[in-house]
Amino acid sequence: MTLRFEKVTKRVTLMDPFDAFKQKVQTIEYRRDPLLGRWSRVNMDRVKRTKTLETSRADPELLSRVEESRDACYFCPDNLENSTPRFPPDLVEKGRIRVGEAVVFPNLFPFGENHAICVLSSEHSLNPADITAQMWSDAVSACIRFFEAVHRRDPDQRYPTINLNLMPPSGASILHPHLQVLMESRPSTMLEAVLGASERYFAEGGSNFWRDLMEKERDLGERYLGDVPPFGWICPWAPIGNNEVMGISLDTATCVTDLSDAQIRGLSEGLEQVLSGLQRVRAAQSLNFILFSAGTGGDVREYFRLHARVVSRPNLAKYYVGDRGFMEVLQLETVIHSLPEALATDLRATCPRFFSS
Repeated sequence: MTLRFEKVTKRVTLMDPFDAFKQKVQTIEYRRDPLLGRWSRVNMDRVKRTKTLETSRADPELLSRVEESRDACYFCPDNLENSTPRFPPDLVEKGRIRVGEAVVFPNLFPFGENHAICVLSSEHSLNPADITAQMWSDAVSACIRFFEAVHRRDPDQRYPTINLNLMPPSGASILHPHLQVLMESRPSTMLEAVLGASERYFAEGGSNFWRDLMEKERDLGERYLGDVPPFGWICPWAPIGNNEVMGISLDTATCVTDLSDAQIRGLSEGLEQVLSGLQRVRAAQSLNFILFSAGTGGDVREYFRLHARVVSRPNLAKYYVGDRGFMEVLQLETVIHSLPEALATDLRATCPRFFSS
């Protein structure tokens, strides 16, 4: 099976009311995901609006209310002990898991059998650029302890996932930065599709898609950001969200529970650079993150790799337009206004410590 970056280009003609109804042509690129075959749509004229769409800062008045919510925040240190649940002693002896400032405890309103929260820091409000590699490292380590505890109690629970909704436009109901952490008996719909497609790619061509993808992106150089061992970072060809950045394990890691302390540190350093870079070049203050991990105890090294995805979301504003409409929610095709190649160029320029062309 050959890895291909497919696209279909279409031209749309209209009479522009803002330029005396002169005839104008816009170009739309339909980009096909090389693994799953799903489509993303990039209107090349909308891309030109990137600075307007993405560099508008969050509403200062609303940000001030973030600070005002500190006293009533369940996740702040003064309230956490008495306002958050504890694990039963047969799962976590001390009720909560702590590593550095990271604290893991049960989600009070779970949507999974083993659904926990990991508070990233004692700080009530953090911009993406404020989330340090140390915070990430402590949080991932704490999450791994939760996954291991759940798996010891019930070996059927074997699919771990780490997720972040930062700020309300991304889906966060509590402003204090925290991770959503789940350990489940089956993979999510997306992970199941990715695992299946990765296995088929290997069966048809005898090659690992994720290794092939990194090699091809390095050779092309257009969307490749660089390596922060043990992860390589790219802006994917057919994004699932605006300003998407993907990190892919460069070794054979397939499950987050297999990561060593050094590997966790490398992943965390890459995430620190990506999030701070997105804030600098796209003014991103709200975003989603996910770490796609295969199940514990299985050997899928031939065809799968542990990987992370980060996408920006609209900034906090009194009146803002969501970036998920009928096309994304019901048609499952993403409309993109951030050109991956342009984002990669900007991030390489702003993150010279790690990323270079």
